[in-house]
Amino acid sequence: GGRVGVAAPAAAGGIRIAVVGPNANRSLTLASNYAGCKDKAGGPLIPSCTFVNPLQGIRAAAAASGGEINATVAFARGVDIDSPDRSGIARAVDVARDADVVVLVVGLITCAEIGPMCQEAEARDRSTPVNADGTDNPQSTADLGRDYGIGLPGGQPALVRAVVNATAGTNTTVVLVVLSGSAVAVTPWAAASSGVSAILQMFYPGVLGGEALADLLVGAAAPGGKLPIMVPTSEAQLPADYLNQSMQAGMGRTHRYFQGTPLYKFGHGLSYTTFVFSNVTVSHARLSVAG
Repeated sequence: GGRVGVAAPAAAGGIRIAVVGPNANRSLTLASNYAGCKDKAGGPLIPSCTFVNPLQGIRAAAAASGGEINATVAFARGVDIDSPDRSGIARAVDVARDADVVVLVVGLITCAEIGPMCQEAEARDRSTPVNADGTDNPQSTADLGRDYGIGLPGGQPALVRAVVNATAGTNTTVVLVVLSGSAVAVTPWAAASSGVSAILQMFYPGVLGGEALADLLVGAAAPGGKLPIMVPTSEAQLPADYLNQSMQAGMGRTHRYFQGTPLYKFGHGLSYTTFVFSNVTVSHARLSVAG
C-alpha cells in the first residue's frame, strides 16, 4: 500500500535510519508457530538456527553500504505487541525525529494455541474464548473471550500515529512494515496518510526475513508480491456470522462475495516500477485438474 520505495535526502555521514516498533527486534515473529527451528509448535527457538530480524537486517545493510547509510541505526520498541503500556512511545518519537528514514515494524504474533500475547495460531482465531479463570482457550465454551479485531492490537495504533505526526512536515520518510499471518487493517488513517510513504506486508517471512526486508528497502530487490487476501477497511464490513461455513452467509466470507470497499483489494501490490500485461491468451478453453 502507499507509495513503494524509500527515498531520503543525502546527508553527511549517510542516511540516518531509525527502526521502531514491537516486531522490529523480535526474531520469534519471523517463524510463526510452524518452524523447523523449534522443537515443537509454539516452542522456543533453537539457538543453532540463524535468524535475521528486521533490525538486524537493516543494520547489516547499513554496515555494508559504504557510508551511504549511517552505520548507527537507532532502535526503539515504543510499545509491546499487545499491552496498555505506552510509556515507550515518547522515546520512539525522539528516535524518529532524528532520522531521515523511519522503518516502523508492527503487526501480530503467533505462539502456542493457548497463552498470552498471541493473536493468531493454527487453532486460534483473532477472537478467542477464555476459560472462567481468564486463561486463553480456543475450545472454551465460556463467553468471556477477547476480540482482537482486524486492526493492530494494543498501543500500536497510538505508536504509528505518534511517529507519523512527529515527522509531519519534515523530510523524514516513514515506512510501515506489517508482520502477520492474517489481514491487518493498519487503520484507514495510516493507509491514507501522506506521512506514510509505503506500507509493506511481510506476513511471517521466515528466518531471514530481516535480510529480505533490507534488500527491498535499499533497492537491492524489487517488491513484486500481490496480496493473497483482501484487507477490509473495518470489521463492520464483515458478516456478523463469520463462523458460518457456507462461505456465502450474509455478505459472504471471502473477497469474492465482499460487497463493500476494501482497504486493499485481493491482488493489490506495488513495486518500484509499473507492469502492463497485454495480449494475454490461454492454451485451452477448459483445463483439466490433475488428481
